[in-house]
Amino acid sequence: MKRHLFIMLIVPLAFFLVAAALTPQQAYSQEEAASFVTVPLNEDEKESVLARIKREHPEVYDWLLFVEIHNREQYTQITNELIKFERIMRLCEQHDPDRYQRLRAIQSLSFQERLLAEQYKKAKSEEEERGLKRRIMREVLDKLFDLKLEERKVEVKELEDKLRKIKEEIAQRERRKKEILDQHFEEITGQLDYMQW
Repeated sequence: MKRHLFIMLIVPLAFFLVAAALTPQQAYSQEEAASFVTVPLNEDEKESVLARIKREHPEVYDWLLFVEIHNREQYTQITNELIKFERIMRLCEQHDPDRYQRLRAIQSLSFQERLLAEQYKKAKSEEEERGLKRRIMREVLDKLFDLKLEERKVEVKELEDKLRKIKEEIAQRERRKKEILDQHFEEITGQLDYMQW
C-alpha cells in the first residue's frame, strides 16, 4: 500500500511543483524569482513547510515520512524542492494575492483528486463507485477545471500585456534608430563622455 501511495503521489506532486512554481515566476522579474530560490535552504524553512503540509495534506506528509525512511536522498531532494516552491509562493502572495489563493486551491484540489481517484479504483461496489464518481466530479474536477481555466486566462492576459510592451518598445526603437546608432557608435569608438547626464 505504501509503495503504491508513493507512486500515486510522487508523479502529481512533482508535476504540480514544476507547473505551479513556473507560473508565479513568469509574473515577476526573472532576477527576483531566481534570487528567491537560490538563497541557501535552512531547517526552519523545512520545518515550516512540513508543518503546513502536515496540517493541510496529512496523507502527503505521511508519504514524505515514508520516503524519508526508505530513500533519504530522494526525501532531501523533495523537501528542498518544496522549500523552493514555498518561497516562490510567498513571492506570489506578496505580488498577486489572488493568484496565490488560486494556486493554493489548485494544489489542494490536485491532492484530493489523486486520493479520491485511488479510492475509486479500490471501490468494492458499483454504488460506492457511483458515489465516489459524483464526489470527484462535483467536489474536485469541476472546481479544479474552473481554477485552472482562470489561471490560463490570467497567463494569456500577462502574455498579451508583455507582447504589447515589446511592440511599443520596438516602435520606439524604430523611431529613435538614428539616435540609438549615433550613441552606440560613440560608445564603441570611445567618444561618448560617460560623465554626461
